[in-house]
Amino acid sequence: MASRKPAKSRKPTSRGGRAPSKAVDDVPEMSRDEVRELERRVQDLENRERYLLTSQIGSSVVLYYNVSEDTYSWDDPTDATLFKRKAAALKIKSLLGAGIKLVECVVNKRGQLVKKSIALNAKSKRTRRT
Repeated sequence: MASRKPAKSRKPTSRGGRAPSKAVDDVPEMSRDEVRELERRVQDLENRERYLLTSQIGSSVVLYYNVSEDTYSWDDPTDATLFKRKAAALKIKSLLGAGIKLVECVVNKRGQLVKKSIALNAKSKRTRRT
């Protein structure tokens, strides 16, 4: 029979093998700039307003633009790109040319488009001067 090698002795380790976590007291305080940035990001996450780019053909047909595929979807806003930043939507709109409109809409808590929030043919909020 072959003889067995003796097992190597192991050093005792903690069960998880992880270093203990730092106490809350060891966390440095945030600067004013860091607090402002964190508040801005939280506000950005809670904002449900989005923007769509549309092109209206006649009174009944609306095309919704999808940036990733560079295509328009026919009367289906769920396939369109939802822009979180108005500036980004305006920049893309300027590249697409005339006839494109920027439309505001809202998403639900899951980030899905609320179709009833799309206001096509909405009149301007400005009042006319006479």
